[in-house]
Amino acid sequence: SVAVHSRDLSFSPSDMFAVRIQTFLTAMLASAVYAVPPCPKIHTWHNVTAFRGTWKAQLSSISETARFFWPNCSQMEGPTPTFDIVGGEQVASDSATFGFEIGPGDTFDVAYSLTLVRTSAQPLHPHEPKRALPSQPADDRRLFASMACTYVIAAAGPAQPDVRAEPFNGATCMWERHEGVGENYQVDFSPPSVETDVLV
Repeated sequence: SVAVHSRDLSFSPSDMFAVRIQTFLTAMLASAVYAVPPCPKIHTWHNVTAFRGTWKAQLSSISETARFFWPNCSQMEGPTPTFDIVGGEQVASDSATFGFEIGPGDTFDVAYSLTLVRTSAQPLHPHEPKRALPSQPADDRRLFASMACTYVIAAAGPAQPDVRAEPFNGATCMWERHEGVGENYQVDFSPPSVETDVLV
């Protein structure tokens, strides 16, 4: 049986954001990859999703050789492959966003990065129209002009992921370990109470 507790239902904005994050993480866990694409030699599979917003994702080797693959088993092209992530879109239960292959001669000093940069103010959900983010002032000297998440991904040993997430400009960067498969990455942000043209 499930215990239900009643309490005051007035929430502060931070409480509402926490509830949204908890709901999102529960949904992510429920839709986590249980079957992976049948590609030989792929070491780990990863899902990349967003709760809201549209994001440009980019992968890049940092140390040693990291090779990335689409779920159809074809290798991603170029040293820094990119793909788009749209808020609310889920990864199919028998698929993944990308696979990682350890190159010949790689050790546990191999590392790569996954960076997601928010590219539009909307959609908050996949069926809404996109709206471009406003440009930032020239004198704005932030590392990223837009909201962004950068993950540095390595491993201390077999099945010992070491992931460092760095948020920029109000982004929320999350990740979870999916035992025997890989790690999943989620991005989000706390939207302003009134939609404006100013990026927060």
